[in-house]
Order: sequence, then C-alpha cells, then structure tokens
Amino acid sequence: MSARVLRAVGWILLAISFFGCSAWAAGQPAPIEISNDWVIVRFPGDVNVPLDVQRAFLECLTDSVEYVEGFFGSCLSKPVKYVFTGSKRFFPMSRASPPHEIIDELGPPMTLEEARRRCITTATHELVHLHSYGVWGDHSFASMSEGFAQLVKILRSQLPPHDTAAALHAMGRLPSLRTLLTTGLSLSEPERVVLLYSCTPSFLGFIYEEFGRDTLIRIYDNVPSYTASASTAKLFSLIEECTATSLEELESKWRQALRATEVSERAIAVIELWDELSHAGLFRLRLLSDHLGVEIDPAFQEELQSVVADIDRYGRGEPVSREELSRRIRRLCEWAEEIRRAMLGPSEKD
Repeated sequence: MSARVLRAVGWILLAISFFGCSAWAAGQPAPIEISNDWVIVRFPGDVNVPLDVQRAFLECLTDSVEYVEGFFGSCLSKPVKYVFTGSKRFFPMSRASPPHEIIDELGPPMTLEEARRRCITTATHELVHLHSYGVWGDHSFASMSEGFAQLVKILRSQLPPHDTAAALHAMGRLPSLRTLLTTGLSLSEPERVVLLYSCTPSFLGFIYEEFGRDTLIRIYDNVPSYTASASTAKLFSLIEECTATSLEELESKWRQALRATEVSERAIAVIELWDELSHAGLFRLRLLSDHLGVEIDPAFQEELQSVVADIDRYGRGEPVSREELSRRIRRLCEWAEEIRRAMLGPSEKD
C-alpha cells in the first residue's frame, strides 16, 4: 500500500466526516477575490497569500473543473466559488455547498506545491459533489456520492484505487457488496466512513477497469434518488443492467482482484492504528467545542497532529515504533476523555 493512500485512510477516519462551515467573522478584513470565467476564489483578507500562489490555485482549480466535466461528460454550474474561511475550528475540513460553492476551512495554501495538491485532492473531491448534486439532487446514496467523489480524486491523483480495500479484505473486514452499496454516512461510526471512502471507490474503480468508463458513467447518470420507492432494489438493478452481470458475480470478481493486490503487514498495522485513534472520539470533541464555545487544548491538538504525522511516517516504512505509537494513541484517547469530562462534567454518561 502506498504511503499516500495510507495517509488518505487516516484523514478519512479523522476528518472527512467532519462537515460544517464557518461564516466570516464580523470585523474581519474584506476577503481577497481572484477569478476568471469559470471559477472565483476568495482568500481571507487577514492572510497574506503570495500572489503567485493565488494565481496558481486559480489556474489549477480551473483545470480541476475541466477534469471533472471531462470525466463525466457534462458541465458543472458555473462559476464555481471556492471560499477559504480561515476557520480556527478543531479539525477544520472542507465541504461542497450546492449548487456551486466549496467551503474550505483548512486555510489557504501558502506554497505553489500546496496549491496544486489542494486542487488535485480536496477541490476535485468537492467538485464531484457539486456535479452529482446537479445530476441527482439533494437525496442520494452516500455510497454513490462519496464513492464517485473519492474515485475521481484518486484517478486524478494517479493513486492506486484498491490498496485500502485489499487490506480490509485481507483483514476479513470487507462487508458484502449489497451492504456496502447501502452504507449510510453515520458520523458516529468511523468504520462506515472508511468503507465509504475506501471500499466503495474501489468497487466503482473495478467497474471502471473491467467494463470501461462508458459503463461507469451510465451508472452515475442514473443513480436513483435515495427517497424513491424501492430505491435500494433500483440501485442494484441499475448496476446489474449496466454491467450485464449479477451483483453476486461482480462481487466475486472484485474480491478476486483484491486478493491479487499485494498487502503488506505494515499496511494492515496502519489501519489498526487508525482504528485505535478513532476511539478518541474526535468528531464528538469538535461538536462539543463548537456547541459550547470551548477551545480544545492546543497541547492536545499539537500531540494529535504529531501522532497523525508519525502514523504516516510508519506507513512510509520509516523507523517508527508501532508499540510506541499505540502507547501514545492510548494516552491521547485518555486525554480526549479528560477534555470531554471537563466540558460536560464527570457525571455525564456515555
């Protein structure tokens, strides 16, 4: 499993399910705006983003719009507006705000490489969400929404699409295809998040490789509304009709392809480390921090970032101790519990 994919697994578990955006604070300097006919980028007025970085982000974001439209063969609602909020929230993230806006809480890029990377990864993923909103509307399957967004990002980033799913399959943790296709985005269950962001794009990637882009796009263009009558059966029938293959045979071939993907012991260990870290309840901490207006201890945030970086280093094969990482993660989980109890009081029950 590549280091980049391992890093993606971690951020999936920790961050990608943390939805929400922040409004511009009263009294903040006016935002800086740069645009062309396709996109508008808004930078916080109180952050000095180099002009060459601003221009690079605008250009790369335009390329991402063109890539997404080319992949699906249909247009996005334009101009697309990309807004950096400069949020100070605990674990800031990004989200699509239909019909044509993306909110990015991560803060603006400060280097040309960061600008390029943000456009290829974050922006591409969120642009697919904007595109699918125009095709499907508000209500659709989380598996399809996140699966397509993640797959297109993976393909644009030239990453292997099956490594994480192959590792989960080797661990005996890959659910049945029917279960996977109807998995909802439950914020309280990190296991579901990694399935949505790793396993569903792997299956869609398998269709792309086995049956071609036209077949994949036919499925995309006709995904039924989640609120439609018998929508689950309609989704299954759509996939079978477009591939002329039963779900059972598709699942068998997909799993066969996953078994043929090499999975290292270290790759499995990285997933286990993220599992351990998920017990810290980071999403709940963010909700509490936002709701109660209490800032999360900066020392906790610093250690969390350090642990995340060291898991990434471990996944790249660097000499990082698995046992020491597990010890630090256990301490971090205990620390998170202490912070939670300080917010709500020791009598609060789980």
